[in-house]
Amino acid sequence: GDVDHQAVVRLVDHIDQGERVFAIGSVLLMAQGERDFFDEELSDSDAFALRHVDWNAALREFNRRIDEFVQIGRIADIAQRNARLRQFLADSDQKVAEMSDAGFMERILFRSDVGQTAGEKIGAVLAVMLFPAFTATLSAESRTQQHLDLVETGLRLAAYHTTQGEFPPSLADLIADGQGPIPPDRYSGDPLNYHRTSDGYQLYSVGLNEQDDVGEGPAP
Repeated sequence: GDVDHQAVVRLVDHIDQGERVFAIGSVLLMAQGERDFFDEELSDSDAFALRHVDWNAALREFNRRIDEFVQIGRIADIAQRNARLRQFLADSDQKVAEMSDAGFMERILFRSDVGQTAGEKIGAVLAVMLFPAFTATLSAESRTQQHLDLVETGLRLAAYHTTQGEFPPSLADLIADGQGPIPPDRYSGDPLNYHRTSDGYQLYSVGLNEQDDVGEGPAP
């Protein structure tokens, strides 16, 4: 029968739900004065800002950034998603770097919105800390989905060989088997790479680097 692609768990949904619970717990601990979150001794300005943090602003900023990450994570086209994700991560890293320089807290100490600004910094840093793990999760899901597509296409090639005595000249010849269109390469959006060989065939995706390495690169 057909491979049930819906059976693949959408890991982005787990990110959407589970990590918000993590943020609430982290913010509560920081609001209660838990210092294990900080790698070094806090400066006087940092300690002052923490005492005046708007913790709701921290959660709002965290959720805003997670919302954007999840929206990108739900883009079906992997190549488009990866491009958007790279830009999003670069922008996020730059923003956090601007908020984390040595003079940031001193500049906001006497502003009327010091609590909100400090809260937004905390929320942004919490989110960016998690993005590498989130990105690795989406990458693992993409590899699983692509592997299923290759397995499904391989089964159809085997069925064609059984009935025709040879492998088809191109994947387009499989459409007549009544199983529907051949899934494209999820990383490039182009057809999967397929070539007949003297002892069978070669079938592969361009994979994570989105370049045709003639099937000799890392597994997709």
